[in-house]
Amino acid sequence: NLPDTALPNYTHIFQYYDTCMAKSTPNKRLFDLIKGDPRRNYCTQDDFKVAVRLLVEHHQGLDFLRQPEFQDFYCRTVAIRIIYELDLRQDRKVTWYQFDRSDLPVVMFELDQTADINQILRFFSYEHFYVLYCRFWELDADRDQMLELVDLQNYSNGTVTTAVLQRVVAGAGRKLTSNTPGKLDFEDFVYFCLAEEDKNSPAAIFYWFKVLDVDADGVLSGYELGQFWEEQKPKMAEVGIEDIKLEDMLCQMLDMVGANRIRDHPQGLTLSDLRSCPTPANFFNMLFNATKFARFEHRDPFGEHQMRQQPEKTEWDRFARLEYDRMASEVQQ
Repeated sequence: NLPDTALPNYTHIFQYYDTCMAKSTPNKRLFDLIKGDPRRNYCTQDDFKVAVRLLVEHHQGLDFLRQPEFQDFYCRTVAIRIIYELDLRQDRKVTWYQFDRSDLPVVMFELDQTADINQILRFFSYEHFYVLYCRFWELDADRDQMLELVDLQNYSNGTVTTAVLQRVVAGAGRKLTSNTPGKLDFEDFVYFCLAEEDKNSPAAIFYWFKVLDVDADGVLSGYELGQFWEEQKPKMAEVGIEDIKLEDMLCQMLDMVGANRIRDHPQGLTLSDLRSCPTPANFFNMLFNATKFARFEHRDPFGEHQMRQQPEKTEWDRFARLEYDRMASEVQQ
């Protein structure tokens, strides 16, 4: 042990490595360095935020990020994204098992070899942070760093139904970090935005399942789905999809999931059912985002093929690319 004021020399560092890390895998060394406290077996959001701050100080791709407020928001956003993706139980912790099974270690090693941080789309892209940051401030009209229901109703030109947004601001998708019922802080908004723009991710499936599970019994019943459909039905008509009865909608949703899966629990759909669904985004959009559902129904197969050839592989990546280009264009005008 060294005194707090002493600086370690080569011998100290070698002894520490030989004693604590030499027998560990690269992933385990990285995990132990990030979590800091050897008494814990998990990483917290603050642990990741400290690691990202070191990245900001030393990565040449972030030399431009010198404004303290922006630095803090960037570090916070990356840490939130990591927790969102890896912590599928929503307990704000990432265990060694979750860390090792994720792609985060690979991404961090790639980051060390990449000069342009925006080439790393997973977690660390500055452009992705910029989109989340600007989206939040565009909606926060009164600049109180909180979003209420009326603010969220302006998200994406009001395409998400009010009934679902009411559940979001009530903290149904996840416990609000704002600690203020009816209001989202920046972290709450990041969760909402990531879940809304890429409903196919495991984290988003869990988030939206909890939003739709009104009675919190772990099953989406026909009655619950019907409640959300009441508001969605006229929105479907607005995008040119008319005359869909509740029974037809339920049948179509069962077809998406696979009717054979629900024989053992005919009372409704479980989280496992939706995780096994080939197109969970289409399932959710049918219930509360008619615009995206219509876009999927009328998609161009040739355009889909071209899209898959691009570096952006997920719905979130594609959304962030379009939004960043839009914002950059507006700044230039």
